[in-house]
This record gives sequence, structure tokens and C-alpha cells, in this order.
Amino acid sequence: MKNIITAQIDFSFKGKLLSPSAIIDLDAKMEAFGVVPNLPKLLAQENQIDSYSYEYEVMECTPVIITKAEGMVSQCITTDKQLDIAAFEKHWHEDSVLEKIQVIAKNRLDVADLDNNEALKLALLDAYAVGKSLSDKG
Repeated sequence: MKNIITAQIDFSFKGKLLSPSAIIDLDAKMEAFGVVPNLPKLLAQENQIDSYSYEYEVMECTPVIITKAEGMVSQCITTDKQLDIAAFEKHWHEDSVLEKIQVIAKNRLDVADLDNNEALKLALLDAYAVGKSLSDKG
């Protein structure tokens, strides 16, 4: 299931209550950037609010509220309707790795579900971590 949120910021500017919102495909953002983008900036862009305006400055000081969440991201919404970005990014990257090693297990070892073979899953995760550390070095 895709990770999609509806984000909104409610703030007052020049005596008017404003509520810019946007539907955000977090999977697409994570694939493109590797991190969750700056949500106030994204909401401003989606709602034609100039990032050099005083309106944007006021908006930036207000918490982003998640009014709807689909997918694993729904587990990363706090009780005050905020996105726990660090938790979501961690889970997203872990799931991404698991999807990749599941393909390897299926193609090379004919193992359809790594959850039923915990030792193999852990071995492939360890191999991935070693490969990542080697590529990070150089």
C-alpha cells in the first residue's frame, strides 16, 4: 500500500483563517529525495503561497497537521496529528531494503516469503549492511 498523507496548516493571516492543504505521495518523495521534504514549503508551493512572503513566514511557524494517512505512514502519526518524520523515514528505508532482498531471495533461492525464514532474512539484511558500509567508504 502506498504511503499517502493529507497535510494541512491552519493559521491566521491579516485577519483571515487560512488552511492550505495538499495530498502528498510520500513514497514518490522518498524515492526522489531519500527524505521527507520540508512540509510547510511543499504546502506553500501546492497552494501558490510565495516562500518569500510574510504569509509564508507565519505559516512556517505553525505545526503541520496530518488529516489523513494511508499505508505504513499511519503508524507514524502522533496523538497530536503530527508526522514523526524520523520514524517514518526509518521504517520506509527498512521496508525498501526488505523489498529488495525479498526479490533476491525469490529469484536466486526460490524463497517466496522471508518472514517464514527468519535466519535467511537476517543473513540477507547483514549482507546488505556490509555492502552498504563498503560502498559508503568508497
